[in-house]
Amino acid sequence: MAKRRRVALMLELNWPFKRHHDVFAGTQQYAQEKDGWECIVDAQAQETLAGPRRAKVAYDGIIARVTPQLAEAARRAGVPIVNVWTSSPVRDVPLVLPDFAAIGRMAAEHLLGRGFRHFGFLGFTRQRSNRASHLAFEGMILEASRGT
Repeated sequence: MAKRRRVALMLELNWPFKRHHDVFAGTQQYAQEKDGWECIVDAQAQETLAGPRRAKVAYDGIIARVTPQLAEAARRAGVPIVNVWTSSPVRDVPLVLPDFAAIGRMAAEHLLGRGFRHFGFLGFTRQRSNRASHLAFEGMILEASRGT
């Protein structure tokens, strides 16, 4: 049997955001399907990588909401890292995100399909994810209003 890969997950699961839990659920599903990952929830992965336990807790990779401190610790340890945080200040690691424009279009299609004709959007438009969803939502609504 091939060696199981040890993957650290640093996802802030104590926050009440569905997307954090969905990323966790996706990693668990993948780990079960491939039977090649041992997933370790490590809320302080940057300290684990830099600390005295590093040799005992070696990771083959990390999936995280990447902070500058974690990115630096992973670089020093030679551990590959994948970022799942839309607003992360770290820009030089692979980033995996949902299709936020598709989310906005789906929301608009759902409301239009239910016959609504007055709309609003609630979100933090300073965040890239909300801005993309808002623009796509608004575009679908405007397109539908021109078609009627």
